[in-house]
Amino acid sequence: MDNLSCSAYQHTLNKILENNEHFNPVHIKNVLILHEEGVTFIGDWAIGFDKLKYLKEFMPNATVAINFTAEGTSKISDPLLKNNPHLDAVTERPWSDIDFEKYDLVFTYSYSEMPILAWLHEKYGLIIQSGQYKICVFTLSNGLIRVDPNAIPVFPVNREFFHHAENNVTPPYLYLSKEEQQWADEWLRKKGLKENEQLLIVLDRTERNKLLSMQVHIQLLMHLLKRENIKVLIFDESSIGKDVFYAEVLGDKSMDKFIFSKGLGLRQALCLLGSSYTRMVFGPCTGLMHCASGIYNNYLSNGLEKGKLPVLITYTGQYLPGAMTVHWWWSNAPLVNVLALRMRNNQKTMLLLDEMEDAEKKTNSGLLCSEYTISMLTDFIDRKLPCDFS
Repeated sequence: MDNLSCSAYQHTLNKILENNEHFNPVHIKNVLILHEEGVTFIGDWAIGFDKLKYLKEFMPNATVAINFTAEGTSKISDPLLKNNPHLDAVTERPWSDIDFEKYDLVFTYSYSEMPILAWLHEKYGLIIQSGQYKICVFTLSNGLIRVDPNAIPVFPVNREFFHHAENNVTPPYLYLSKEEQQWADEWLRKKGLKENEQLLIVLDRTERNKLLSMQVHIQLLMHLLKRENIKVLIFDESSIGKDVFYAEVLGDKSMDKFIFSKGLGLRQALCLLGSSYTRMVFGPCTGLMHCASGIYNNYLSNGLEKGKLPVLITYTGQYLPGAMTVHWWWSNAPLVNVLALRMRNNQKTMLLLDEMEDAEKKTNSGLLCSEYTISMLTDFIDRKLPCDFS
């Protein structure tokens, strides 16, 4: 398939392009997103999948289905897409099991779209070319869901749709049900959280270069443990024995203030982030922080009082040259306190994203996460989360 020539299918492609010219969003009834690539990074896809909401806005009479074919996708895609009101169906089928004639519009997400054109030509080419099947096909392969320089589109971008999405940007949402929040509350109570206690969630897993130094991380936990009426939640999704590690470092007596979630799946972790006991989520620039942002954006839109929102804090470090910047990742996260380190007047200075100059936001000139000091972090947390919080 990699060596396919577009010329072999030019007649089918020409007819699809002709159909595209007559595209009218109001007339579209059934949309299929043909998602061919893997879903691996939680943060990327928590942001990317939220953009599917623009489809229903743009095509108000359409039902929208997304089909995944890459192996192992459901481990992340299912938890992130559950309860999403902008999708009518999520499936995992080979192309041979999809009735493409049900759909009058297909959006592709594939780094190599030629095999998709070949399939449409071989399976439906005659009726497409005859005009009996007026399918429209546009690409999402490099722009809306996730930008990837490896994408080689065959089908065109729907400029009208992209214009709509770019001009109607809203913060990402992630959708937990009330029943899921209640499950999380009950799970926490069974783990020892009392009614008068608040939950402080500390995320401690990502690439080493995106984490605080171990010394500062432990000092931060010790600082939080001084508070009354709190529990600190640590995720241990792989059951690697984090409780044993922290007991050795902090002492057995400190374990009374910890809850470790061992072996839980991603959706259960999201529910815990969204529990009614959660008072703070603190962690590096990683997937679960983006998920926390989406959860509370949605809660706020559904009537949660601002005073009951937890404090969300992410610390960022040095992004790779040419990679997405701190501004790209976090500028559309209004509830998150985004910390960054910059040199100001030859001094290491911790700033909020909103305090940074435009040039600083859009360049990868930050210092390493290992450069954060304990006083920087504890001073900030104590201002945002007073010890006498209620």
